[in-house]
Amino acid sequence: MLYLITGVPGSGKTLKMISDLMNRQDLKNRPLYLDGIPEVNDKIIPNLPMPEGETMQTWHKWAPTGAILVIDECQRVFRPRPSGSKVPDYVAELETHRHKGIDIFLLTQHPRLIDTNVRALIGHHCHIAKTNLGVRRMLEWERCADPTSTRDVQSAVKSVYTLDKNAFGVYKSAEEHTKIRTKLSRVVYIFPIVLAVLIAA
Repeated sequence: MLYLITGVPGSGKTLKMISDLMNRQDLKNRPLYLDGIPEVNDKIIPNLPMPEGETMQTWHKWAPTGAILVIDECQRVFRPRPSGSKVPDYVAELETHRHKGIDIFLLTQHPRLIDTNVRALIGHHCHIAKTNLGVRRMLEWERCADPTSTRDVQSAVKSVYTLDKNAFGVYKSAEEHTKIRTKLSRVVYIFPIVLAVLIAA
């Protein structure tokens, strides 16, 4: 499946990806390739280097059956193209990637930053955002949605998102670590008050 995780810098999207790799059973014991997430502790999350001379734009040539590909700041790889331009092979191959049992996770700030063909193929979209009270809310769709659209927000499955403290230190993220840690105490105090409101909104 093609997964999309979006959120502004410091929202916790990369931390969520790391947490999922640590905890989701369906993501374990499979060939894992990471791009854009530095210094991941491979004793906690075993991962493989891409073959020499290859990149995520050649994934369809080297990714083995059952592989998991994770691309942070994926707009580097799947940047939008001019209307009417030829679809690159590495985008076209996403149409049949499930035939090889490959799961691909794309992380970026907003869906508009990536190729329209890629957006059309997204099977699950998760967006993490902070409310005005500083609590993180997770929105989920079974398609690529626009997290700035009122209609899409209303149709999302909503939940309060709690940062997984066990994922801290598993990878290097100076920006997200700094911003995330300063908010933890606020969440403890206001979480009970806003929980029902956030889910019902």
